[in-house]
Amino acid sequence: MGELGGRPQIVGYDSGSLGGWNPDTGKRLWQHVPTEGSDFNVTTPLIHEGKLLLATENNAVRLHRFLKNGLLDDKPLKANASLAPDTCSPVIVAIGVRHSLRRMYCLDLRII
Repeated sequence: MGELGGRPQIVGYDSGSLGGWNPDTGKRLWQHVPTEGSDFNVTTPLIHEGKLLLATENNAVRLHRFLKNGLLDDKPLKANASLAPDTCSPVIVAIGVRHSLRRMYCLDLRII
């Protein structure tokens, strides 16, 4: 949960998409369906400086911004295909995204 695009919201996956929900009413605010086939939606979306970092098996790592109305911009600001986890969530430490998937990854959030 965080304030994204100027509104508080809970962010998470359902079986086929990512979404944002109003924490007071439970109403769905937006939906994001992956562009490269369906993902095994297990990893945790991460909030970083008002943006959303997604890392999934078929769509790899993407950093999305939010529009002023609180909706997710479907087009990522940045992306990196080298990390595509299926069941393990990355973590953000300082300016880097860290993940261990058969080897250690560290992606610089400034350039992903």
